[in-house]
Amino acid sequence: MGNSVTLPAKIIQKNVDRGTSGKADFVVPYVICGDSRKVWRRAMFSEMRRKDRAMLEDETDALLKTAQVGTLATVSEDNTPYVVPMNFVYTKGVIYLHSAVEGKKLDNIVKNSSICFNVIDAVELMPAAFATKYKSATVFGKIAIVEDPEEKRQGLIAVIQKYSPDFYESGLQYIDKAIEKTKVLRIEVSKITGKARV
Repeated sequence: MGNSVTLPAKIIQKNVDRGTSGKADFVVPYVICGDSRKVWRRAMFSEMRRKDRAMLEDETDALLKTAQVGTLATVSEDNTPYVVPMNFVYTKGVIYLHSAVEGKKLDNIVKNSSICFNVIDAVELMPAAFATKYKSATVFGKIAIVEDPEEKRQGLIAVIQKYSPDFYESGLQYIDKAIEKTKVLRIEVSKITGKARV
């Protein structure tokens, strides 16, 4: 994909108006890729619209450490989005997840390591106000399969400490038995946003 070049906005807009779309490098504002002559708008981080609902950094970190389930979004080779709920651990600025040794999300991240990860907690419906109270965090970053054996084990230990703290010793034994049948994934965080209505 090294053939991508930036085009003037007027030329690009004509292509977009005609409904063309396709794969391209992430170049601002648009790109044209190789000989395919297909155009795609870059996915860019946007400002939060309701800044009054933005959470402080320590509040967002606390949510990521305590939320029980997160949703991992990946992209398939044909650009089809794929979303799956997962248990996770947020520690030392990275997110660890555990997985079976094969599956669609693993296929996706081998092809495209860019992900979005979301958690939501403290949900309370307010029917009379036609609204919902909540706390949420959205993470953008890169995901990779952990290959280092010690990091893999430490990631699984962190999962045991979060979800089964009263069964730590038996959890270690379980890890030793299951570690070869388990993948550990690591998300390197590029951006985190927290939003809440309380």
